[in-house]
Amino acid sequence: MGLEKAMLKPVCVATITPLLALPAAAQLGTGDRYRNSLDTSGNLTLIADDERGGTPDRSTQQGFNYATLGIPAAPGGSSDTRGLYSRVNLVDNLGGDRPEGVAVLAYPTPFLGANDNWSLTVNAYATTSGNTAANTETFVIGLGAGGSRANWRDSEDTDGIFWEITTDGGATNDLISLEGTPGSPASIFEVRDINGNPADVDSAPGTYSNRWVTLSTGVFNNQVYVAVSDGNGFRVLESFDSTATAGRAFFGHADPFSSVNANIGVVFDNASIQNLEAGDTNFDGDVDFNDFLALRRSYRGSNTAADTGA
Repeated sequence: MGLEKAMLKPVCVATITPLLALPAAAQLGTGDRYRNSLDTSGNLTLIADDERGGTPDRSTQQGFNYATLGIPAAPGGSSDTRGLYSRVNLVDNLGGDRPEGVAVLAYPTPFLGANDNWSLTVNAYATTSGNTAANTETFVIGLGAGGSRANWRDSEDTDGIFWEITTDGGATNDLISLEGTPGSPASIFEVRDINGNPADVDSAPGTYSNRWVTLSTGVFNNQVYVAVSDGNGFRVLESFDSTATAGRAFFGHADPFSSVNANIGVVFDNASIQNLEAGDTNFDGDVDFNDFLALRRSYRGSNTAADTGA
């Protein structure tokens, strides 16, 4: 169904180019395929899937000032505090309908070819009004999709390759890898770590609520990866061989549970897609001294001050 038979072939981090820093939000520059601060509508397709039917139980606001929620400006971008704010499962018994699983996906416009090398990055903040344990949100990120389906675990019509990452770190499976099938639900395939060994999926991501993280997926020489950064460099959660990468990349979130989340949501900011080339470790479309600094941090730890001379 799209994945190579050797989809879980071991891949080392260095093969995928170390994922360590984010470029500043700016106009399209060298290596940029897409850049969107999510301050205003446009250049992005939003698709939602609400299992319960009836009155929609979700809300999306592009250009929302998330400083009103006490959230600081996202890292790696402009200093403004506007982005895409998405909430699902807002109320109980609205029009006689009870909350059920809901997902909201955002598709940047570029179509990415099967032989392209690229990376998608987006800042994400799952807000729980201070109650991390109450969060039932999952981040969703993927690639190789047509751009017309709400790709998440409970959808009945899926495509592409995608991942769901819990934001509270408390689920049985905090990282789920899925492959879509048009007209059918996605299939879950076995998770392996970057050395090809079965991964302990329960401890894979960590707790990502109430702080900025950066989600990333992409492909380099037919090697697909998913990674996450909490400000201390990207961690590759999974990587494998696949040629099923042509299509549109996407990001979003889902709540697969029948829970009321009136004060819970996810803010996204600074979405970008850039060409990847060997040695471009900080995704700025250029190979220069800054890439050496990022690579040095990758092998020496997180002593940023020593590595930058600060």
